[in-house]
Amino acid sequence: MASFIPHTPEETGEMLTRIGLKSIEDLLLQFPATNPRPGAPDLSLLGEGMDERALLRWFAGLAEKNKDASRAVVFRGAGSYDHFIPSATGALVSRGEFLTSYTPYQPEASQGLLQAIFEFQTAISRLYGMDLSNASLYDGATALAEAVLVAIRETGRSRILLSEGLDPMIREVVHTYLEGLSIKIDLLPLGQGGQSTPESLKERVDESLACFVGAIPTFFGTIDDFNGVADLLHGVGALFLLHANPHALALLRTPGEWGADIATGEGQSLGLPLSSGGPYLGLMTARKKYVRRIPGRLAGLTKDSEGRPCFVLTLQAREQHIRREKANSNICSNETLLGIAALVNMALLGPGGLARAAAGSWKNAHELEKRLTALPGVRNLFPDAPFFHEFVLEMTPSAKRMSQFLLERGILGGLPLEPILGSSWSGRSLWCATEVRTEEEISQAVDLVREFLRQH
Repeated sequence: MASFIPHTPEETGEMLTRIGLKSIEDLLLQFPATNPRPGAPDLSLLGEGMDERALLRWFAGLAEKNKDASRAVVFRGAGSYDHFIPSATGALVSRGEFLTSYTPYQPEASQGLLQAIFEFQTAISRLYGMDLSNASLYDGATALAEAVLVAIRETGRSRILLSEGLDPMIREVVHTYLEGLSIKIDLLPLGQGGQSTPESLKERVDESLACFVGAIPTFFGTIDDFNGVADLLHGVGALFLLHANPHALALLRTPGEWGADIATGEGQSLGLPLSSGGPYLGLMTARKKYVRRIPGRLAGLTKDSEGRPCFVLTLQAREQHIRREKANSNICSNETLLGIAALVNMALLGPGGLARAAAGSWKNAHELEKRLTALPGVRNLFPDAPFFHEFVLEMTPSAKRMSQFLLERGILGGLPLEPILGSSWSGRSLWCATEVRTEEEISQAVDLVREFLRQH
């Protein structure tokens, strides 16, 4: 194992000398006395040992405290959505040929895997209406952060503009990526109707701007109108970025139709199960002119020395395993397995099936909104704004109390917005309904909200 330890004794000694210590033991003594030293753990809290059967029973008891989508009716989204996933999706991606997150470093030996990546890229670029897609990134938030870095490098500018309609947690990831880079991050506020206004955008666009980032739909579920935005931004040399829910794009105008330069998204809604912390799937699409700027793998179709069609990883000089610190990004292992799951899911549904699922989400969400806002004291915070499958409800009682009331009765209701957006959002929650919700489940949720309001 010694050959795998990254620091030589000389390097370790130099670092210790720099901080005024003589040994690793001296370093460990710097830990507070209340914390056990590494190598001398406190085992007093572990209790008696268990055999395997008892241990499995104990862990099963812990797991019972959780409620997943199979044991609760989900009316919550905010970035993770409860969609139908055909059983064949899991069966196919569990095959040994696919079951790895790695793209091989001798990729041409794996023509089947490369073709699957190529087909994934084709499907995603068509769904987004863009010229090309990469082979995937870690998740939607990091995909957008990488896209912002592309815009900064492309323009050489140091100011970006983010829509308030972007998920606040995604905005935090962008802030984290840009920390230390001397980039000014401005926020374009939504109007009182829950949508951006052309006037407020024009006021913030000038030749110092690297890019503007909008959302389809917004975090609050509303749908922005981006007519004229691309021309406005391109007129000052800035890039137009859109972060879009791919499930919604089966019905709504695509980023390509809006004139976006780069479009990103979270691919979870294309066939990945709900999971706290992932793994999820980052999507990135772009216009052809940015093919050498975007990060991540690109599978391409070419011909071999005998003129036969073959698949390759192309333009690899952009990547960290070729250029190290000069690469476009430090992404290494991507989300290929999850990308293939999304591809299989899309292929099983087909274009018509994906559109029907999106239409089902739209229908169920609008039915839920109509019935909830008919209750006394409940209103849609943005009643005049079009929405896809999420909307914000406002009522006098605490949204957190209502959420707990519903959860105790088997309903995962709207997301309370106060913990995310502050105390002024105390009575507001973000509700969602996808195509899997039934009329009976919608009625159950409405009846329980009515009961909660009577009691509070």
